[in-house]
Amino acid sequence: MEISDWSELLPDLLIMIARRIQLMEDFMAFRGVCTSWRAAASVDNFVKSWPTVPLVMLAEKKDTDYREFYSLSRGKIWRRMPLPEAKGKKCIESRGWLITISSSGDMSLLHPFSRAQIELPNQSTFPEHDINPDPFFNVTSAVLSASPSETSDFVVVIVGGGGRFLLLWRPGDMSWTRIESAQYGAFNDVYFYKGKIYAITYGGHIWVWDMLDPPEAQYCFTINRELIDFRRSRLVESAGKLFVVARDGAEYDDDEQTYGVMNFRVVQLDLIKREWKEIDNLGDMAIFVGHNGGFSLDATRFPSIIKPNCIYFTDDAIEAYTCTEEGGGKDMGVYNLEDGHIERFDDIQSFSLISPPVWVAPSF
Repeated sequence: MEISDWSELLPDLLIMIARRIQLMEDFMAFRGVCTSWRAAASVDNFVKSWPTVPLVMLAEKKDTDYREFYSLSRGKIWRRMPLPEAKGKKCIESRGWLITISSSGDMSLLHPFSRAQIELPNQSTFPEHDINPDPFFNVTSAVLSASPSETSDFVVVIVGGGGRFLLLWRPGDMSWTRIESAQYGAFNDVYFYKGKIYAITYGGHIWVWDMLDPPEAQYCFTINRELIDFRRSRLVESAGKLFVVARDGAEYDDDEQTYGVMNFRVVQLDLIKREWKEIDNLGDMAIFVGHNGGFSLDATRFPSIIKPNCIYFTDDAIEAYTCTEEGGGKDMGVYNLEDGHIERFDDIQSFSLISPPVWVAPSF
C-alpha cells in the first residue's frame, strides 16, 4: 500500500520513530512537519537520558531580540529563535540553562528553548559588591547542581567578586550566601561533582565543600602550578572522573595584538588518594569548555559529528577579548589532545564584549 500523505501514518508508528531520535534538532524538525507528527513527538517521548550534541548559541546581533544556534551536526545555523530575555546580558550556560546577568546586576536562570525564567537575587546582595562595580565582570563562573527542568532541589554556585569568593543560592533565598573567600588565591572555576562543590584557584589549589547548610570547606591538594600558570582552567567530569582542563593562549599578546588557544593541558584528579597526573588521552570522550559548566560526551554515540579525544572550545578568554574592539568570539574550535592539531570554527563569525558564543546543551 502506497502512502501519499505522510500525515496519515499511524500514531503508534510515529511515536516509535520519535522515541528513536537522538539529536534534539532532529526531534524539533520532526515536530514541525505537521499536527499529527507534533502530537506524536511530545516532550515525554524524547528520551531525556540520551546525551545530546551541544549547540553553539551565537552572540546577539545589533537591534534584534533573536539568537542564532549553530549545529555541529549540520555545520551551519540550525535555528533563529526569539530570546528577548537575554538581550544585552552576559550568559553563562550550565545544564542546558543560562545564568543571565544584566548591566544593573539583575540575574536570572533562563531556559533558552522554553524561555522559562527563575529570578535570582541582584548582585547588590553580594558581599563587598561595590568593590567591583561592573556586573558583567563580577561573575566569572557559574554552575547548577541539577537542571531546574528536572527538579526543584537544586542550587546555584558562582565565582563572584572577580574570583574573590564563592556564592551560593537555593530556591527561596532572598540573597546570595558567601560560602568561601579566596584566602589562597582567586578562584578560577567551580563545579558540582558527585554531590559536592569543587573549586580550583589560579594557583592550582583544589577545594571541596559538602552540601551541609552552610557548606563546609576542605582543602584537597595542589596541582603543579606550571601546568596552569597563565591559563584558563576548567573543572570537567568525564567518564565518572574529574579533570582540570587548562587552556593556554588566554592572555592578550600586546606585541601581536591578538590571543588564541595554543594548546590544552589536561589533569586527572584522584580525590581519594589526593593525587593528580597529566594525561594526553581521553579515550572515546570529548570535552566541551567555554563560558559554560564544562561537560563531556561519548564520541562513539555520534561518530560522524563528535571526534574522540578532543576538546571543543568556545571563547572564554575574558581578560584577552576585552582588550579587543570586537570582543570575544574568534577563538573557537576543536583541539586534538593526541597531536595538538587545532581545527578552528572559521565559518562562525560572531563577536561580543559582553557575551560571546557559548555551548548550550539542548534540553526541554
